[in-house]
Amino acid sequence: MEFIIRPAEKDDLDTVADLAEQMHPGTSYAPLTFSRGKFIATLETMIDAKQGLFAAVVDDKLVGGIVGYIARPYFTLDRVAYEHALYIAPDFRRGPLAMALVQTFVKWAESQNARQIRPATSTGEIGKGAALLYRAAGFEPVGETFVKTCEVAP
Repeated sequence: MEFIIRPAEKDDLDTVADLAEQMHPGTSYAPLTFSRGKFIATLETMIDAKQGLFAAVVDDKLVGGIVGYIARPYFTLDRVAYEHALYIAPDFRRGPLAMALVQTFVKWAESQNARQIRPATSTGEIGKGAALLYRAAGFEPVGETFVKTCEVAP
């Protein structure tokens, strides 16, 4: 399979939002409402700020991507790269795309002088593949993620 990994562009955001809507029900965030408008506005801001958004393209079709950013945690001046999401459309999984996206994100984070790179997966059983991917890319697991969904008034 021939593919390219490239920086995401604003013209990609409708397709990226389609992919995000496909991903959302399989995540631990599924009880939360997905806001397409907020999603696109947030990614537009991230693109303007030159954050880590990369698209996987096969035959001129955007089929996946990785979204991340650089921040300084509250206790240090060191820069840390965080990954918000990694997603590949189901028909394009089990190939080299995911590793290529992770490697591109790592290179970008290093170019931004990130001292650490901290991807996370919070998709339960579905995310086990991502955990294996990150281990294969040289990452070590640390800690666990917990969630409690609260009842709120309509």
